[in-house]
Amino acid sequence: MKINLRLSGSLRLIYPDKAENIFIETPGPITIKSLLYKAGISPFVASIILIDGKKIDDKNKLIDKEEVEITIMGPVAGG
Repeated sequence: MKINLRLSGSLRLIYPDKAENIFIETPGPITIKSLLYKAGISPFVASIILIDGKKIDDKNKLIDKEEVEITIMGPVAGG
């Protein structure tokens, strides 16, 4: 499986040493949470997750598509 993990928003500030796009290949299905750990990103800072542009709320969701783009956004603050 080929996964394009895209960091957006505050995650670019939290992980300045990471590229905006992280390309990961896995031999088979993987959960969002496991993918984040594999990329060196804490699942706790992933507040918004998009899979091919569709928002998901479950970090235990299994990714089983051959090619996929996952966008991760960090905490949003404002006032």
